[in-house]
Amino acid sequence: MQIPKHISIEDITATSTSTTGTSHLVKCAEKEKTFCVNGGECFMVKDLSNPSRYLCKCQPGFTGARCTENVPMKVQNQEKAEELYQKRVLTITGICIALLVVGIMCVVAYCKTKKQRKKLHDRLRQSLR
Repeated sequence: MQIPKHISIEDITATSTSTTGTSHLVKCAEKEKTFCVNGGECFMVKDLSNPSRYLCKCQPGFTGARCTENVPMKVQNQEKAEELYQKRVLTITGICIALLVVGIMCVVAYCKTKKQRKKLHDRLRQSLR
């Protein structure tokens, strides 16, 4: 059984059982903790049919068998980018609605004042006759 190059802690539960024997996952001893780098947490798969293997639970931003590879920012921040995009869309939509309301209020105010001016103009014209 070959350990995949990239593994996550979720994969560990799937790979920690064997058809030929029993296996389980334990935290590494002090001397093996340096197997994982960049703050990764070391686990040892004890399998009765195979020699012990080491697996790493990597910190955010790192991947690989020993947490040596950086996760590209594009992948790492994809959810944040989606959230930011949604916030921007909502902000722009809110601004557009606010401008539309202000525009409608201006048109209504203009029409009212125009009507009032016309009435005033008509009264002045009648009083001059």
